[in-house]
Amino acid sequence: MLIIIAISETLKFPLYGGRRRIGDIHTAEVSNSLSINLFLLLVFSLMGLFLPINKSRSNKIIYTAVEIGLIILMSFLSNLRLSPILCIILVIRDCFIFERKQNLIINIFVFSLFTFIQIQKLHKLTRLPLFARERFILVLLSSIILFGLVIVFLQLLVKAIMSERKSREQLSLLPTSYSLIPIPMH
Repeated sequence: MLIIIAISETLKFPLYGGRRRIGDIHTAEVSNSLSINLFLLLVFSLMGLFLPINKSRSNKIIYTAVEIGLIILMSFLSNLRLSPILCIILVIRDCFIFERKQNLIINIFVFSLFTFIQIQKLHKLTRLPLFARERFILVLLSSIILFGLVIVFLQLLVKAIMSERKSREQLSLLPTSYSLIPIPMH
């Protein structure tokens, strides 16, 4: 998913330099924004290689705070379009890191962050006619509800996978040499 985001960001921006204008943005500013997005996306990707599963609670909280900070930077400062996918990745990672209660708190925070990002998109579109703005609000509300359902589904899915994995590990630890009681045949 992170590769899809990187490709999307690369295709969004023109790859040429210079001082041409695209709308209200100079292309030099656009290429800087692309560089920032790709760098922050790389940092976010590399963080996924080092999940603090068996670390202290404070390490887990710091790790998650850094991830949330990167998502905020990419969403607001450098205008990453596919930040909801980063929020989904954060939810999946945190299912592996935290227990249920802490995971629920983080999921509520990520849902609030997603809602805030969507509302910020609405504020940027003040020039739309009223009917288009109403449609955009409807799409925004639908995406917020859908994102909430995706978070719940992902949490349930990851927890089911983890419990199945745990039960397989417990089964593999059981001794395999059971003495079978022969059944007398007549």
